[in-house]
Amino acid sequence: FIDRALYLPRAWTQDAERRAEAGIPAEVRFESKITLAQQMLVRAFAADTPARWVVAGSFYGRSGAFRRWLEECSRSYAVMIPRTNAIQYRGQRIRVEQLAARLSVPEPTAWLSIALSEECTAGMGHWLLIRHDADDPSADAYWLAYGPPKTSEAELVRVCDARWQIEECFAQTKGDVGMDQYE
Repeated sequence: FIDRALYLPRAWTQDAERRAEAGIPAEVRFESKITLAQQMLVRAFAADTPARWVVAGSFYGRSGAFRRWLEECSRSYAVMIPRTNAIQYRGQRIRVEQLAARLSVPEPTAWLSIALSEECTAGMGHWLLIRHDADDPSADAYWLAYGPPKTSEAELVRVCDARWQIEECFAQTKGDVGMDQYE
């Protein structure tokens, strides 16, 4: 881990007694999780942190503004999205769950990568990745990726899979420091 930010719910930042009891400085104001993530990423980008991809869960992935911001920063990303997210595919807006239902995935648990037709910066591409689980379709996972157009499906899958390792590290670390019951 290279950075951190404490997320304070709006209710905490508006409760003077709770703030005083917790020792939260008066100048600390409410900031959304996405704003905090952007601040940490700006620091990482400024420090030339060696990372080719930004990966994130569906909370961040469903934010079109967050994805556009990463694109404006010229950063490749792979972010989870909810099944109800709409994407641009072959000139139409369609929910990812509807597109996934039209496609056949050859193996019981397999990844499928689909190039999307959404506009992007020259020299970059967009993909939808679907991790299909034939035994439990409710466990299907959906990702939006943005990166160099020659990126292989194997690389996209590797990047998406890395997110689970990061999530496990967060869970373990939160437990180690006693934060597993809080945000």
